[in-house]
Amino acid sequence: MHSGTLTSEGQVFVAGERKGQRPGHLLKLRGGEHAEIPGGQAGDLVAFAKLDFKIGDVLLAKAGEGRIAMPKLPTPMYSLAVEPKARGDVEKISGALQRFAEEDPCFDFVRDADTGELVMRALAINT
Repeated sequence: MHSGTLTSEGQVFVAGERKGQRPGHLLKLRGGEHAEIPGGQAGDLVAFAKLDFKIGDVLLAKAGEGRIAMPKLPTPMYSLAVEPKARGDVEKISGALQRFAEEDPCFDFVRDADTGELVMRALAINT
């Protein structure tokens, strides 16, 4: 939280949107543990259960405009080509990779124009 306070009874607005969302359960994440907390204040890191936000969304206490610059993110360092077992699976794989890219700003994928391979790039890849 950048400034102010928030309780589970309040509302949060994504910058530029008029419709607010009630956070419900506020959580403090500590490793694998998720402890419910009554509220948060400036400087706290809080998580919301069951709300749909995207990385980079700025949440406000009132409807309106607000902006906080995203920090510079690391460039993906590892690449791995993936190949579907069947031709019909190309769209399924592309859809799944698109969802990963939406959730992780340090992950992307491209179809290499020269080889036709689907190449995913990330900070680290477990094989």
